[in-house]
Amino acid sequence: MPGLRPAGLSNGPPGLQVGSEVPGGVPPEGGSRSSGEAGSPGPPGMLRPGQPPAHMDTPRRNSSSSSPSERPRQKLSRKAASSANLLLRCGSTESRGGKDPPSSPGGPGSRRSNYNLEGISVKMFLRGRPITMYIPSGFRSLEELPSGLPPETLGLDWVYGYRGRDSRSNLFVLRSGEVVYFIACVVVLYQPRGGPGGPGGGGQRHYRGHTDCVRCLAVHPDGIRVASGQTAGVDKDGKPLQPVVHVWDSETLLKLQEIGLGTFERGVGALAFSTADQGAFLCVVDDSNEHMLSVWDCSRGTKLAEIKSTNDSVLAVGFSPRDSSCIVTSGKSHVHFWNWSGGTGAPGSSTLARKQGVFGKYKKPKFIPCFVFLPDGDILTGDSEGNILTWGRSLSDSKMPGRGGAKETYGIVAQAHAHEGSIFALCLRRDGTVLSGGGRDRRLVQWGPGLVALQETEIPEHFGAVRAIAEGPGSELLVGTTKNALLRGDLAQGFSPVIQGHTDELWGLCTHPAQNCFLTCGHDRQLCLWDGEGHVLAWSLDLKETGLCADFHPSGAVVAVGLNTGRWLVLDTETREIVSDITDGNEQLSVVRYSPDGLYLAIGSHDNTIYIYSVSSDGAKSSRFGRCVGHSSFITHLDWSKDGNFIMSNSGDYEILYWHVAGGCKLLRNRYESRDREWATYTCVLGFHVYGVWPDGSDGTDINSLCRSHNERVVAVADDFCKVHLFQYPCARAKAPSRVFSGHGSHVTSVRFTHDDAYLVSLGGKDASIFQWRVLDYVYFENSSSNPYLVRRIEELNKTANGNVEAKVVCLFRRRDISSSLNSLADSNAREFEEESKQPVVSEQQRHQLKHRELFLSRQFESLPATHIRGKCSVTLLNETDILSQYLEKEDCFFYSLVFDPVQKTLLADQGEIRVGCKYQAEIPDRLAEGELDNRNQQKMELKVWDPDNPLTDRQIDQFLVVARAVGTFARALDCSSSIRQPSLHMSAAAASRDITLFHAMDTLQRNGYDLAKAMSTLVPQGGPVLCRDEMEEWSASEAMLFEEALEKYGKDFNDIRQDFLPWKSLASIVQFYYMWKTTDRYIQQKRLKAAEADSKLKQVYIPTYTKPNPNQIISVGSKPGMNGAGFQKGLTCESCHTTQSAQWYAWGPPNMQCRLCASCWIYWKKYGGLKTPTQLEGAARGSTEPHSRGHLSRPEAQSLSPYTTSANRAKLLAKNRQTFLLQTTKLTRLARRMCRDLLQPRRAARRPYAPINANAIKAECSIRLPKAAKTPLKIHPLVRLPLATIVKDLVAQAPLKPKTPRGTKIPINRNQLTQNRGLGGIMVKRAYETMAGAGVPFSANGRPLASGIRSGSQPAAKRQKLNPADAPNPVVFVATKDTRALRKALTHLEMRRAARRPNLPLKVKPALMAVRPPVPLPAPSHPSSTNEPIVLED
Repeated sequence: MPGLRPAGLSNGPPGLQVGSEVPGGVPPEGGSRSSGEAGSPGPPGMLRPGQPPAHMDTPRRNSSSSSPSERPRQKLSRKAASSANLLLRCGSTESRGGKDPPSSPGGPGSRRSNYNLEGISVKMFLRGRPITMYIPSGFRSLEELPSGLPPETLGLDWVYGYRGRDSRSNLFVLRSGEVVYFIACVVVLYQPRGGPGGPGGGGQRHYRGHTDCVRCLAVHPDGIRVASGQTAGVDKDGKPLQPVVHVWDSETLLKLQEIGLGTFERGVGALAFSTADQGAFLCVVDDSNEHMLSVWDCSRGTKLAEIKSTNDSVLAVGFSPRDSSCIVTSGKSHVHFWNWSGGTGAPGSSTLARKQGVFGKYKKPKFIPCFVFLPDGDILTGDSEGNILTWGRSLSDSKMPGRGGAKETYGIVAQAHAHEGSIFALCLRRDGTVLSGGGRDRRLVQWGPGLVALQETEIPEHFGAVRAIAEGPGSELLVGTTKNALLRGDLAQGFSPVIQGHTDELWGLCTHPAQNCFLTCGHDRQLCLWDGEGHVLAWSLDLKETGLCADFHPSGAVVAVGLNTGRWLVLDTETREIVSDITDGNEQLSVVRYSPDGLYLAIGSHDNTIYIYSVSSDGAKSSRFGRCVGHSSFITHLDWSKDGNFIMSNSGDYEILYWHVAGGCKLLRNRYESRDREWATYTCVLGFHVYGVWPDGSDGTDINSLCRSHNERVVAVADDFCKVHLFQYPCARAKAPSRVFSGHGSHVTSVRFTHDDAYLVSLGGKDASIFQWRVLDYVYFENSSSNPYLVRRIEELNKTANGNVEAKVVCLFRRRDISSSLNSLADSNAREFEEESKQPVVSEQQRHQLKHRELFLSRQFESLPATHIRGKCSVTLLNETDILSQYLEKEDCFFYSLVFDPVQKTLLADQGEIRVGCKYQAEIPDRLAEGELDNRNQQKMELKVWDPDNPLTDRQIDQFLVVARAVGTFARALDCSSSIRQPSLHMSAAAASRDITLFHAMDTLQRNGYDLAKAMSTLVPQGGPVLCRDEMEEWSASEAMLFEEALEKYGKDFNDIRQDFLPWKSLASIVQFYYMWKTTDRYIQQKRLKAAEADSKLKQVYIPTYTKPNPNQIISVGSKPGMNGAGFQKGLTCESCHTTQSAQWYAWGPPNMQCRLCASCWIYWKKYGGLKTPTQLEGAARGSTEPHSRGHLSRPEAQSLSPYTTSANRAKLLAKNRQTFLLQTTKLTRLARRMCRDLLQPRRAARRPYAPINANAIKAECSIRLPKAAKTPLKIHPLVRLPLATIVKDLVAQAPLKPKTPRGTKIPINRNQLTQNRGLGGIMVKRAYETMAGAGVPFSANGRPLASGIRSGSQPAAKRQKLNPADAPNPVVFVATKDTRALRKALTHLEMRRAARRPNLPLKVKPALMAVRPPVPLPAPSHPSSTNEPIVLED
């Protein structure tokens, strides 16, 4: 459509529309600009198409009438526009830079993205307003942008704060010594360190199973199990979240039972385990109007009894420690004693009977917040009058029941005035004394028998009143206060804070530029600096006003803080002194930001202005430099460019403007020129690089804060639904996936990364919580100095009892960690991926290295010491758009596509199958030809709501919209109720300019065929002008005040708001009004301010750096072997890259091979688990590092490890129970034997044939010496040998399988012959292969003829006669005996040499030379104890 298009033109399915836009002179995203502005020319060569493409379909809407139940939902989806001053803006046709692209923005609550024809911009719609963002020139296509989950994840490291201001039953000590309390949706288990009253520290663990704020706790008598109850809430889709009780294990943090889901209303108010029967039952009181009291079986999670308690508030509940059938509740003006019959656990057979406590002559207090059971059976209660009452069964009441009979059987035995003001907590100590905590007087008093005060202390005023008391080990006490502080100490030495937090809504957050500390401020008027490493509150300061924003100077010496009154302060971070105090306007400040060089300070205000100040080098002095004026609404976010000359800013009406600060704070009219500008920070929520973070259906207020990491890899987002998101950066694709992290119980107001991206800090709104998240990259762990690193993902860090830090990690596996069959499956999956994604061809070496980059995800967890962390890496899910070779270009970058199950030994795909077909996608019919009739039923089809090819011009449409607003203003003047709500003219005009009027006007034009005369007559029918009103206008001022009061009490619990405050309103109406109300100034001004915080310190959790030397490092060459890998021969090269020079060498592979790696190849081996180039010994090195021995591998697996299996056309040498070496000499090998005799030392090697020889080093040395050798070539006689496959085949044919002899069987051998016939084919004859070709007698491995019945080699070939060298005979070693040595002495030296040269000829010995001795029986040889040793035979 020409000109401005209103929102809500289509309720059809969203889709991408094609349009065009001239980049030069583009107006702000509101679709309008002041009429005097002139656009600068766009980029050269850009043409403006005049007509939309012919194939574009017209947006349609379903014309069928909606059911009454669907109408509120459709109404809820149409969220109103921003504010009255925003809606009064209306740009004229002349002020627009050109005709908007013909596209449908969708509903007012939709977030739609449209790409133009030239691919230079992308358009997004928020609440019907178009927002144009230009694509940087570095992106050739949007498909190149990342679309998967970020490699980083978050783990909750620390929670600052404690909910003590408005909750009870919130502090206990477990059997392990951990202190358990809650804040927001997290139950914290805090392990303190140090003595009583000493400094804090310790560690935290967190139970995060709840979906909404936790309201109460109860600890099981075993001190391990914990019950926690949550309140009801509403999720982001408006669906109610039901209250529930979780019973969980404090040691494993696993949920054991979920009790009462769908039973409780509003929330869980109080909990208590039974004590007399070891915690078999749980009593729950909910927050409904009747405060239902129910008893549950903890083991089965079944409800045993339920009864209406009272209409008054119930503040505490508990079982009697002597009898589980007695339950006590207390609250507003009552103490009730319940008799529970049917404690056997049978559902439905239990009953509850109430007995009311009688106050008698004593004054009935307004509240009884707490009680405690005494060992003698009496009960002590603390009330709002400061009295401690002792309750017991009254005999007089039992004789005179009076009205109500048995109900009045408990009465007050004694009374003691203990405190000024309320008593909030009572605690029974192990020695029988009682502790009481006062509200107004802040006193902590210890009472002895008879309520005699023994000892007392006073809590400092800045900590607030006592809210809860828990007894720790020894004399230690834990005290929770109403100002959200957790104190630790004792009555004698006093108390010091160990946990602190803010007390009201938080908004301001900034992180230090060089240290892991951050600063927060909010509606409690406190400015707090926190140490993120030690979890310490460094200092706090009372601002006297609400702090809303802050930022550190790049030097870190000063910090600027913006207040809600227009003032901004500059404070010295060391002395906490205010060095500057300036006021700009009277509106609140929403953002302050220093330039990267620290020369400028930008301050964004709600008066639509950005104030620029020049700043001195130390940041202490500042002077006004200029103002950036041009926004039409309040400033929300801004960022500086990296050069410090430009600013990008966002406003409340979703504008993106760019300013040239160094050039005089000028507005850059041509925003196209800023598309390639680099920004030092990225906190603006609107921009091309981050528009993918906006969800569908967003109304523009769903994202409160955004922050890009300093390494520009991820973006953290704080939304309005209690969630923190982590996206990849840049995030410029619609519906971008994110990692979602819960824990906050209210809207998350701000997120910031620390200077090194190690932590992310998030602020809660109403829950006043500060969450510190550890940014969990995938990391390297070292479990062995010689093995490659383990790649793990850290889930959480825990502190052990001895103070060490352990990391709970998710295991990832390499290819070397899985079996050969699974490796084959992974290869098949890789080939399919390459074919489907059409990967470019890679070399063999690249393919070899890609296998090192592939990991396999698992669901297996383990705990590893944090001191074994050796670095960070990146692991991403392999996407079909990824290029595999790109992973080789990045350091520490891995990918995975399959999930490995270590138990089942299986590999599965990690991503689901894409569902394609008519069952999942809509089938789009063909476009009707010119003149073709549409015979479909139009009632069931969508209805056209706007025609972009209408005959009206932009000016005519704008004029009609002005007329529609004027008619709406007049209609409100005639309407009595409207004139009361908007008594002034400008208020009526602002209400008439809301979106509902525009919707009606555009619909009127469409229904009247774009005839202005008919449309205007329709606006004013016979009965008078048409009045269109939305929820914001329908509500009266008193209803709005009720809503604000309810929101202050219940938060975003719309069910409770409707039930208790606005029962005549529908839930949809309340939710819609809430989102409209958030766009008004009333939303900002209705906040309340509260009191202060003080200092505390926590010890730092320190993880020492690994500095030990690597034992595989070769320290010196030539030293004794075995000393740090030294003792290597000269001339050795790197086993991977074959270099001879390196700054440092490392021993690698089997120790007896004396292999080594250079420094770079060693780092590659440790990180990626392989060598850069394929090598023969890589498999052997893998086998030496695996937990199982080589002899236990399968044959294919062992074959893959063999360094001698190099090609498929050779005979495959399968695994035997010992390794067989086959030497195939080449010409270079024989040359090396002669030229490198000094390195080879052949005589020494012949005497020690078992010592390994590094052939690679000798060949490398030979290559160096060969050019320097004599020019006369060496005479190398060629050797003619048969192929190895032929030799092995003939050997197998002549030497069949040996019989399977039982282990340990002795086989006798005839050794009586003194003369052995060398002509026979016996095993003792060294014979040539040709002489044995025709031998007909097969021999076994020990030289004996095979037994009868065993198939010989002359028989026809069968299946068992396949080529299988694994079944070849074992090597034989002969040991000389006395007879053999005597026979050698009988031979002359010449005969010995002749026999050695011709071993195939028989040897004749003269009988006269030998003394005939009678044959002596010899014992049979025993088999070796290990199959890895050779068989030894005696001759």
